[in-house]
Amino acid sequence: MKKLVYLIIPLLIIVSCDEDDDPHKEPHEMLVGTWTVAKVLQFSNSDCTGGDGIDQSISGTFTYTESSVTIDVSLTQSLEDYCIERDGVMDGENCIKEDGQVMTPDDFATDCTTEGEDVGQMVDGNCVSSFQESYDYMLSSYIAEGSGERGYCEIEYDDGSGHDADGGTYYNCGTANIDENRTTLIFPPSEDDEEDGCLFIELTR
Repeated sequence: MKKLVYLIIPLLIIVSCDEDDDPHKEPHEMLVGTWTVAKVLQFSNSDCTGGDGIDQSISGTFTYTESSVTIDVSLTQSLEDYCIERDGVMDGENCIKEDGQVMTPDDFATDCTTEGEDVGQMVDGNCVSSFQESYDYMLSSYIAEGSGERGYCEIEYDDGSGHDADGGTYYNCGTANIDENRTTLIFPPSEDDEEDGCLFIELTR
C-alpha cells in the first residue's frame, strides 16, 4: 500500500502543475503588458537589413492591451542629428542644410521650443520632445516559417484617433517577432513614403 501511495503522489504533483500551466497563448496575449523601448533604428533600405541603421534616440514604453497599444516616448535630437536627417552638413557649430540655409544652435533651440505641434524643450543642447499616442492593432496568428515573424498593423482612423470611429482607416503595417521578454517590430516604407526607408523597433521587458 505504501508503495502505491509513493507512486501516486508524484503523479498528482505532475497533473496539478500541468493544469496550472497553460503554455499556449494567443498572439495578442503574448504582447499584453508594458514594454520598454530598447532601440529604434531608421534604415535607408526597405527591409531593415545591413549596418546603416541610424539610432533615432527614442526612449519610453509601449503598453499593450488585447486590442490597443499606447505609445509613450521621448525623442532626443541634437543639432547634428537634425542636420543629418535633412541631408545637411555641419560647419563648426552650425548646420548647412541641403538647400543652403544655415541653422545655428539658437535657431535650433527656437524651432525646438516654439515650432510645430510637438513643442519640445532644450536639455543640455538637445531638443527633447515627448509623444503619447494610442492605436488599435491587429496581429496575425500565422507565423512565417524560419523567421518567427507575423503580420502586425497599427490602425489610425479618419478623426485622428487611434480607436474605432466612423470613417476610413489608415494602416501602418509590418511584422512582429514576439518572444517572452523581447519583441521586434519592422515597418517597411509605404508606397507613398518609399524614401523614408525601413523602421526597426526593439522592445524588451
